[in-house]
Amino acid sequence: MNKSKIFDLIKINKLEIKKNKKNLQAIANLSNLFLQLNKFKTSIFYLDELLKLDLKFYIAHYNKGNILLYLNKYKDAIECYENTLNINPQHINSYCNHGVALTKLKKFKEAIISFDKALKLNSQHVDSYCNKGTVLIFLNKFEEAIMCLDKAIELDPQHVDSYCNRGVAFNNLDNIDEAIKNFKKAIDLNPYHVGSYSNLGSALTRLNKLNESLTILNNAIKIDPTHVGSYCNRGNVYSRLFKFKEANRDYDKCIEIDKNYADAHWNKSIVNLLTKNYQKGFSLYEWRWKTKSLDSPALRNFSEKIWLGNFSIKNKKIFIHAEQGLGDTIQFCRYLELIKNEGAYVILEYPKPLKKLLSSLSCVDEFVENGNELNNFDCHCPLLSLPLAFKTNLETIPKKIPYLYVNNERINKWKNFLGNQDFKIGISWQSKGNFNSIEKSFPLIFFKNISKIPNIRLVSLQKNFGIEQLSSLPSDFKIQTLPADFDDGDNAFLDSAAILKCVDLFITCDSALGHLAGSLGTKTWLLLKHYPDWRWHLDDDFSPWYPNHRIFRQSIPGDWKGVFEQVEFFLKRVLAK
Repeated sequence: MNKSKIFDLIKINKLEIKKNKKNLQAIANLSNLFLQLNKFKTSIFYLDELLKLDLKFYIAHYNKGNILLYLNKYKDAIECYENTLNINPQHINSYCNHGVALTKLKKFKEAIISFDKALKLNSQHVDSYCNKGTVLIFLNKFEEAIMCLDKAIELDPQHVDSYCNRGVAFNNLDNIDEAIKNFKKAIDLNPYHVGSYSNLGSALTRLNKLNESLTILNNAIKIDPTHVGSYCNRGNVYSRLFKFKEANRDYDKCIEIDKNYADAHWNKSIVNLLTKNYQKGFSLYEWRWKTKSLDSPALRNFSEKIWLGNFSIKNKKIFIHAEQGLGDTIQFCRYLELIKNEGAYVILEYPKPLKKLLSSLSCVDEFVENGNELNNFDCHCPLLSLPLAFKTNLETIPKKIPYLYVNNERINKWKNFLGNQDFKIGISWQSKGNFNSIEKSFPLIFFKNISKIPNIRLVSLQKNFGIEQLSSLPSDFKIQTLPADFDDGDNAFLDSAAILKCVDLFITCDSALGHLAGSLGTKTWLLLKHYPDWRWHLDDDFSPWYPNHRIFRQSIPGDWKGVFEQVEFFLKRVLAK
């Protein structure tokens, strides 16, 4: 309906109200007409007028809820939907939208209850299946999400949002091909569905199809120049292309549109850290707690103050809690000695696999296993916030190496096992089993040429992921394996640590073992993918975090052959000496 027609109808309905101030239909019409003009406050005004005349006019409560939901006033919207349901407990769409508002407030379990109530009233309510699937994605229940979204698509094969959300679920399961199929199907159904373009661009980025991703994300931004996700994803593409000026421009555009868009702030932190601007990078890194992309729990909610170097902790009990991966814990536990030097009583919460390894930290007064009950403390700090607390720059990284230790008895045990013959090279080739870890891992077979060098002995420190490759090696590939029970149970990482003190060199992908070797002072050659983790920077051959590391980098994405040619060249030089 064109604006001229809408204004004519507004005049007509206002005249009707002059004749009869209690003309509910005319008042409802005015609310709808102003809504079509995006005059939300005026539309709500007339809904409130309706409710003054008839508080049980449940559709007025429902429509007001929908406007408030659109305006991101989620708590007010929830109240309106609850008012609707108090009057009409059979109103399916109110349950559904009530769930959507709860989802926006991250009250995911309550949201699922609302969607289930809608589905109990109508087992074929497509939007409730779709929205429930979305919540299950937020809860990392991706298989369950796909089941819900499959049902939505079965009921409505044209339901665009369900294809888009199913693509997101597949992407989180690292089934990127299926994710791309779903995003493309959504775009086929609706060529203007900006979310599907944005998600498709992100999936293509994960496959290193950067130019294709850039084209897709440019299309998304043309469709909606205010879509923050598309700018953020395009910034990630530029970052992978090492075009950091363009990346920061896109992240800044996100923040201009939505100053609280956490992923843009956090991605800016990664660019700054990668390019050695540590002070700004670690400051922005605090946005990690609000991002969607970090595989980390939310910031712990304690009544005690968080310490970020902003007050004295002398004679205070400070609780340091580990976060993110095991490698992160190994890398940043070096800061605990600095805290001890501040005169604090140090309490460290650790992940169970690192229990005995971290017990060598003499600067820690009290250890608590993750999940166990906590004693009293005065303040707390997440482990990866310590570089910010100590205003770390490249020159002030704590460089005392080693800072983790393993007892001599265990070292001697493995020295006897390995013997004194040969130049012993410990190797590890695979990080975890997920897609992102696979990208920084390489096939064991690349060590074949090294295994044939006289007086070289390769010793596998690989555990769990990747060990299946040992059974398919050619007969002329020589490698020593360790007993199946090494590092088992309470000995996690202790045997590896002792072996790393026995080998002459350790060659590894980017994994927790690389950090372990660094913390022990073992001579290590670290092999990196083309776009590295921020801590390894861009061009350096050596690491400011681990002086005992030498870095070999892919010059072309995915090209491990070239990396191993460099390794073989330098290894022959070492052996010649």
